[in-house]
Amino acid sequence: MRRGLTGSIIFWLRENFNLNNPQTFFMVVYFNYLIFLVWSIIYLIKVNKSLRVLTVETILIFLFLPSLLLFPINDIGGLGRKEYLFFFGLLINLWLVSQTVTSLYLSDINQVKQELNRKTIDKYCYQLFIFYNLFSIPTALSHEAILFLVLPLNILISLSILALNNLPIKTIKKIIIIYSPTIIVALISLIFNGNKEVVVSICKSWQEYNLVPNCQELPEVLSYYTYSTFEAIQETFKRNILYDNGLRFFSWITAFFLSKIILMRASEITISKTVEEENRRLYIKNESLSFSPQEVSINFSFKYFFIPFIGSFILYIIAFDWGRWFMTISITYAVCLLTPSLIKLKMYSYQKNQELLKIIKPIYNLYSHIISFFQNKFDIKKYYLIYFILLIYTLFFIRITHYDMNFIDLSNGFIPIHYYTIFS
Repeated sequence: MRRGLTGSIIFWLRENFNLNNPQTFFMVVYFNYLIFLVWSIIYLIKVNKSLRVLTVETILIFLFLPSLLLFPINDIGGLGRKEYLFFFGLLINLWLVSQTVTSLYLSDINQVKQELNRKTIDKYCYQLFIFYNLFSIPTALSHEAILFLVLPLNILISLSILALNNLPIKTIKKIIIIYSPTIIVALISLIFNGNKEVVVSICKSWQEYNLVPNCQELPEVLSYYTYSTFEAIQETFKRNILYDNGLRFFSWITAFFLSKIILMRASEITISKTVEEENRRLYIKNESLSFSPQEVSINFSFKYFFIPFIGSFILYIIAFDWGRWFMTISITYAVCLLTPSLIKLKMYSYQKNQELLKIIKPIYNLYSHIISFFQNKFDIKKYYLIYFILLIYTLFFIRITHYDMNFIDLSNGFIPIHYYTIFS
C-alpha cells in the first residue's frame, strides 16, 4: 500500500495503452513537470496579488530564496516530487479562508452579526470537508508524509477561523470531523506500509518491464522499505550528520539557518505592512481597535511556521531527504504570507485562539521572548550592510538539495550554476 496509488496508476496506463518503457518514462517526467508548472504559476499569481504589501526586498526573497520556488530549479532531483501535491490541498483551504473572511464581520459584532458569522463559518466547514478530502485522500495514498508536513498547518488554519464563533470543545470536534477522512487514510498507509515480500513483488513487477536487471539485490529506492525504524534513524544520522566529518551537517544547518532568517525577515515586513493597512482602515472608520504589528508577526510565524516545523521534525530523524521537508515547510509558510486574508484573520482571532493554545503557552512565551529579543536588540537598520551581503549570498549563491547536501552547495546556487551552464 505504501505510496502505491501513483505507481498503480502508472502501471495501469502502461497496460491499457500499450506504452513502452521510454513512453512511460516521458509520461511520468512530463506529468511531474506539469504539476510544478501549474504550482509555479499559482505561486507567481499570489506574489503578484500581494504586491501592495511587498517591497523590492521581499519580492526578491519570495522569488529567489533557495528553499522556495528555486528549490527544484537548483536541484533537478527535487522537481516533480509528490510533496507538490500537498500544496494544492493547502491552496483549496486558503481560497476558502479568503472567501470566508471577506464575508465575516470581524469588528463591532452584535448578536445578529454573530449569527451571520456562524452560518458563514459553517459553510466553510462543509466546503472544506468535501473539497479538501476529495483532493487530499488520493494524495495521502501516494505519500503518507502528509500527516507530518501539511496536515498540521491546515488544521491550525481551520482552528483560527472556527474559534471565532465556537467554544474550544466544539471547535476541536469540528476539526476532527473535517480532517478525519484524510487522517485515517494516511494512518492506514503509514501502518500497513508493506514488508519484504511486498517489496520483492514490486521489484519483480519492475523486472517484467525491464526496469531493473534482477531482484537478487534490491535497487536502492526499494531497499529502504525493508529498514526498521532504528535502521532508518542510523542511516539518516550517518548520511546527514557524520558524513564528510560533519561537513554535510554543517552545510544543511548553514543553508537552513540563513534561509529561515531571511524568510522571517520577509514575514515581518509583509505582516507589518498588512497590519498597518488594516489599522489605517479602522482609523478611517473611526473604530478604536488597532493591532500591534510585532505581536501579530510573532504569533503568525509561531502558528504557521514553527509548529508545522516541529510537526515535521520526525522526518528529519527517520528520513534523510532533509531538503524536501524544509522546502515544504518554507513554501507553505510563504503561501500563507501571500494570503492577506489569513493575516487579517490572525489579527482578529488572536484573543479567541488563546483558549486553544493554553497547552503550549509556555512554548509560545519562550518563542515570543526569543524573537522579540532579536527584533529589539539587533535592529536590521544598524546592520543592514551585513544583512544585505548575507541576503544576496543566500538568494543567489546557496543551493539546497533534496538530499546529499555537500559543502560545495553553499557556493553552487542560482548564479554559479547558470553561469557554468552558459559559459562552460
